[in-house]
Amino acid sequence: AIAKVKGELDPAKRSSAINEAFRIHNAGFFRIPLHLQVIPWAMRANVSAVHRADNFVEFRWVTIK
Repeated sequence: AIAKVKGELDPAKRSSAINEAFRIHNAGFFRIPLHLQVIPWAMRANVSAVHRADNFVEFRWVTIK
């Protein structure tokens, strides 16, 4: 299925081949999430900060009202 996707130039046929490849993959493999990290942030009502995805605090994005 992947070889079909690589060589197909017609967008409709390519999309169909991609969907078929995903269907085959999802039918044969099961995924179990091994890690879920929850990082709570707490701050006063007069403080606002941008919560980045990498959990790094950028102090120039913190405002105090």
